[in-house]
Amino acid sequence: MAMESVERDQRRGGVDWSLWFGVLGAPLAWSLHLLVSYTLVPPICWDGGIIALHLISLALAAVALAAGLIAWREWRQTRASGQEDIHGTGSRPGFMALFGVFASVIFFVGILLIWAPIFVVNPCEGVSWPR
Repeated sequence: MAMESVERDQRRGGVDWSLWFGVLGAPLAWSLHLLVSYTLVPPICWDGGIIALHLISLALAAVALAAGLIAWREWRQTRASGQEDIHGTGSRPGFMALFGVFASVIFFVGILLIWAPIFVVNPCEGVSWPR
């Protein structure tokens, strides 16, 4: 029931942070990866190494994966507790957790797709050098 999810949130301090991380963690990691990886290409190329791009991609892919695993854990917990509302549909925590699983998969794959060209194409090839 809806009251059970409210009581659950109150027991956890008012906000269920793991649900919110499961929903928003992967999209934020993808956005940050996109912004940081493209912004840092010129400074990284000037220093002569692209290992930082790989480390950034790996770290943010790990964040997206962690968000997905946490969302999966939350979804299993809501299914095990049988949280359903009056009409037999899923509860808010169940919906958030399942949405977090799907979003995490999509954005994790997005991070991998942005990361993959770094292995094939040199990102420093078209960078203009300061004079």
